[in-house]
Amino acid sequence: MNLKKGLFIEVFLIALFWGTSFVAISIALRYITTFDYLSVRWTMAAVVALILIITGVFKVDYRNKSKKGLITLVLIQPGAYSLLESLGIQNTSPSETSIMLALVPITTAFIVAVVLREKVKRSTIISAFICFTGVVFTVAFEPEFQIGGKLIGYAFLMACVVLAGFFYIVSNKISNIYSPTEIVVAMSVGGSICFNIMALLNGSLVSGYVAVFTNMPALIALLYLASFCSILCFKLHNHVNRNLNPAQASLFISNSVTVIGIISAVLITGDSMSIYKAIGVALIIFGVVKHGLNEKKEEKIYEKEKQISKENESE
Repeated sequence: MNLKKGLFIEVFLIALFWGTSFVAISIALRYITTFDYLSVRWTMAAVVALILIITGVFKVDYRNKSKKGLITLVLIQPGAYSLLESLGIQNTSPSETSIMLALVPITTAFIVAVVLREKVKRSTIISAFICFTGVVFTVAFEPEFQIGGKLIGYAFLMACVVLAGFFYIVSNKISNIYSPTEIVVAMSVGGSICFNIMALLNGSLVSGYVAVFTNMPALIALLYLASFCSILCFKLHNHVNRNLNPAQASLFISNSVTVIGIISAVLITGDSMSIYKAIGVALIIFGVVKHGLNEKKEEKIYEKEKQISKENESE
């Protein structure tokens, strides 16, 4: 299979699971607190990862490799990002959260261009702004939209946006040292350690696990989140980010997740579907597809120039 086509399939699977994960998260949070949810989810992910290693499904080798980048990645995500996102959501509305997190592709492109001084394609930036406009249309014209979150909530979410941008970049940079599997195993084990320590300090380490294992809906929801939304999705995510520029990976993944999330909310939980939401979804899809077509066009031009160059050399 063509690498590009394979990456698009992987992006779709990521969007499918992350876009529908809100259902499982809402079920889990009926029985446990946010901190307990994070500790149990990532502990389950770590257990699943270790089982896959023991059974030979996952192959990992961390010997003679620099650990600095990997530790940095784990501290960013799932460490600081998941914690700040939870605190941000608690202090803002869902619509405000959606708009703030929609800034991730634009912020990632900015970090790549300014901080790392790497070239970001103009088409990527334009598509990112089109998609962001789509997200604004999707949430800003809904009846429940409100701007009344606490300033601290906006600060937490803005920190999440910046962290997400650096996550894409660090993940891309260490992909030449570690495989996607090695990265996701480290994230799972690291996340488990971080959030269990937080749960212990919060005094709810045992009660969180008891609540999960005595409520079947919560247990099933967290197994789904740990296996598919943590292990599978982050493994695919790391592979996509390994083969694309961080700004491009962020654009494709973030906006695809948004579209699937909106559609699944309408179909599964019965959210309303207004003309503004339809326009927003259309803009997001247009932005992603536009960028994909631009990439395909540039690839064809490159291949054609390469072919002409070979023919000239043979003459």
